[in-house]
Amino acid sequence: MSSSRPCRNIAVIFSTSTVSGSATVSSNRIVTVSPSRSAYAPGSAVKLTANADFGYDFSGWSGSATGNANPLVISMTTNQVINASFSLNLIGRLLHLQP
Repeated sequence: MSSSRPCRNIAVIFSTSTVSGSATVSSNRIVTVSPSRSAYAPGSAVKLTANADFGYDFSGWSGSATGNANPLVISMTTNQVINASFSLNLIGRLLHLQP
């Protein structure tokens, strides 16, 4: 990512014994987790959807999962830490939104 596109990350931390199923919020960026459960059995499929508010774009995933597929479906075979990155788009920069 270039320095002209500031970026913020959201960490979604998963464990095969316990995981929060609630949305993770950071300013104008959000990641939803589906299905929303308090715990997942090993092998369960979990869908992460990155949503950006006006002025921001979803940049991609890093950590235990990489790429920019959205939504992202993961299999709970091990503990995972997945980061969703968001950056200001042209409109966000013109409006002087916070990175």
